[in-house]
This record gives sequence, structure tokens and C-alpha cells, in this order.
Amino acid sequence: MISTTKHFFVFVIIFIVKINSIYAQNLNDKQEFIGTLQTIEGKFISYKLIFTKDPSGTITGKSITDFFGKNCTESTIVGKINAHSISFQETKNINTQSKADPNIFCYVHANNLKFEQFKDKYYLRGNFNAKYNNGTACANGKIYLASAALLEDVKSNLNNKEDRDSLKKEIANLKNTLLEHTNLTANKTLDIKTTEKSLKLIVWDSYLEDNDQIDIYVNGKILLNNIEIKQERKIIEIETSSPITEIKIVAVNEGSSAKNTLNGILENGNEQIPFISKLKKGEFVYIKVKK
Repeated sequence: MISTTKHFFVFVIIFIVKINSIYAQNLNDKQEFIGTLQTIEGKFISYKLIFTKDPSGTITGKSITDFFGKNCTESTIVGKINAHSISFQETKNINTQSKADPNIFCYVHANNLKFEQFKDKYYLRGNFNAKYNNGTACANGKIYLASAALLEDVKSNLNNKEDRDSLKKEIANLKNTLLEHTNLTANKTLDIKTTEKSLKLIVWDSYLEDNDQIDIYVNGKILLNNIEIKQERKIIEIETSSPITEIKIVAVNEGSSAKNTLNGILENGNEQIPFISKLKKGEFVYIKVKK
């Protein structure tokens, strides 16, 4: 079940774990993989996968999401494994520290996570999507996993210059990925240009619904007030007939779990501009649209 803690170190270690032959492991024994989920909003969520395999290739076990954080959740999983890939899905919660309504838990589904090689190292990576119990999509992104039994090799690998250089390269790639998602801090302005007559502002909360509310102003006039940000995405159309259209988003409160966290996408024709803001009550961010 998706939760909220970012854990950069777990992501990094999967690129420095050395395996002689992952396919030679006896997967009839209990296996544990550790890594991270990276959402399209640029958030990182610690993730464990623990399972056993039967002769037909069916796996059963559990996942542990946000195992470093206050929303740590264990869920049952079922799936399939072969020499090249793993597929699985979370089915229900076993235990959770989250105070969220069980009806809004978001369950991870991952299909055909590939065993891949990075120079002389192997790991699992691929895409995931997540769904509510009713099948409605609620999140998606990338998943990275490495065998937990091999993490003891990390220190020795770091002593190798080639591995250190490879690690630096992967960290640089990660930073570039994060830059694609603008982090709008208090009083910050996002500047964009458009030739469109209108834009779509899409806002939502990817994780815990905690009654975060916002006001939206356009060119100094209130457009919508006291909007409660929920996991269901809200689409707001904004006209851009003026040479400059200024959109102001104000945090009305901080909900039950501070700060006021907003995930958003600004649709500018065929272009999508994702952003995230974490604001205290009364703080605001700007989006300035120029013709």
C-alpha cells in the first residue's frame, strides 16, 4: 500500500549491489527484495517484497511500504516469477500504522519487472501502477528492487573506483529526473509560456487524505475557495486571454498531517508540467503564464 516517506539511500544501493548469478538462487526458499517506489510526482517510498515460490512459479507473501516511516503498512501479495521477470499485486492490508480510511488505500500492481544488468550488477526494475479496491487508478511510477541478501556487498563495492564512478553517474541521473518535477516552495513562482486560449490545472493528493484545503486566485480574483485536496484528481480550466495570467494557490490550512501537500499538473496544450508544493497555513505559490 502506497504511503508517504521519501528514502533516497534505498534507491541508491540497488545500483551498487553485486550478484554473481541471480538466476541461480533457489527461489523455493523465502526471498526478500528491498528498494523503492518512485512516483511520477518525484516522491520516493521505501518498499520491501517478501515471498515464497511454488513449483508452478506462483509467488505468495507480503509487501512492506514506508518501512522507515509512520505510515508503515504490510499487505499480502500474489504473483508469478520466472527466470526473467516478476509480476505481483497487493491484495489486502495485513497491518498498518496509517490512520487513513481503509477505503482509500492504494494497492500496488507491478507487471513484468525485469531482471536487468548494470555492468556486472543485477537488479529488478520496471513500472508500477496502483489502484483502489474498486479498480480506480490512484498512482503510478517506477519501481526498483534488489535482493536483500546481497546488500552486505555494498561496502566492498564502494572500494572499487569503477563502482564509485558508476554510483556517481546514477546519482546524477536521479537528480536530473527530480528536476523534471518542480518543487514549488512558499512564495516561489513557476513561469511558463503558452499559445493556448486556456490551460488545465489538475490538483490532487496522491497519498493520505487529511483535509488539506486551498484557495485558487486568477489575476488577483478568487476563482475557487476552500477546495479540499483529495486523491481523486480535480480538473480546473483557466482562461489565458490576458498577456499575463497569474495563478495564486494559497494553503487555507494544514489538514491533520502538516504541511499542506499539493500534487499538481499544469496542462499547456500537449505539454504537461508536474509540480509539488508543501505549504504552511497562509503560505502560497504562483504560476505565471505569459502569452
